[in-house]
Amino acid sequence: MDLGDPVSYLALEEGTPVFASDGREIGRVRQVIFDADADIFEGLVVDAEGDRRFADGDDIVLAMHERGVVLAVDSAGARGLPTPGGR
Repeated sequence: MDLGDPVSYLALEEGTPVFASDGREIGRVRQVIFDADADIFEGLVVDAEGDRRFADGDDIVLAMHERGVVLAVDSAGARGLPTPGGR
């Protein structure tokens, strides 16, 4: 799978596919959460199978590329990600 070049969270677009570590697409980027003043990436809100999930930047997001984000959890782990605000 060619996800393209690595990108900064600032260049990550809404609708970018999000993949679990086992290669399964689990959803699409809904929102990139960051602290603009401190230039700190907090995480992603992912539209995943009819639900929204929060993927924490430090613990979960493994890599960001032009055409996809890869999480550090497998498909089963991705289903257990918290809802936004429920961290």
